[in-house]
Amino acid sequence: EISELQDWLEQHYRTAISIEAMATQVSLAPRTMIRRFKRATGQTPQQYLQFLRVEEAKRLLGYDDMPISQIVNEIGYEDVSSFTRLFKRLTGFSPGYYRKSFQKINIV
Repeated sequence: EISELQDWLEQHYRTAISIEAMATQVSLAPRTMIRRFKRATGQTPQQYLQFLRVEEAKRLLGYDDMPISQIVNEIGYEDVSSFTRLFKRLTGFSPGYYRKSFQKINIV
């Protein structure tokens, strides 16, 4: 059930997803789903969803020149400042600093 949910989240992380929608996806009660998810992964479903979104942001920051605000919208967030705080908490870097430090050089 939990690996099914992880696969589903990996395909739908860009959309707003409630705990109820996650639980429905695997036919479990929300509290049961949260408990099983945490036992299986060590993270809550919300933490896992944040992880997926931050990983995609890191990929986009490393390979794309799109504005940070557009990346934030692309990965399912609306507020740039709250995403920036989350990104910094999870990576230790601001999105702008991450881009400058880790952007891949495209050789033509």
